[in-house]
Amino acid sequence: MLNVKDCLEKANRNKNFALKELAGLSQSYPDWVTVVAFYSALHFVDAYLLAHHGIQREHHEEREREVAIHMRDIYVVYKELYEMAFRSRYHALKDNPTPKDAENVLECDLPEVEEYVMGRMPS
Repeated sequence: MLNVKDCLEKANRNKNFALKELAGLSQSYPDWVTVVAFYSALHFVDAYLLAHHGIQREHHEEREREVAIHMRDIYVVYKELYEMAFRSRYHALKDNPTPKDAENVLECDLPEVEEYVMGRMPS
């Protein structure tokens, strides 16, 4: 299992990949932007849950439940990120997030999760 530092490294690595490499492709590949952004958010959430509650979850449903309990302020955003990433991975292309969705994920949703977590991390 990952420790808090590992979780944050993965979160930032995915975030940087999404912002530096994928953001310019959001018109053509909004699905991949949302998938990578979701996994960045997931690792931020994992870092918070581990640092504050000693909780490590491997399954999305378990992690979502913990976010609903311990991170209510960002639950809706996290759930939306999860649902977009799920649609991107498993649904038809016509059901994928739009380029506007991908831009919003990078400009609003992922930063909201990151700011919530990083603003509450122990020094």
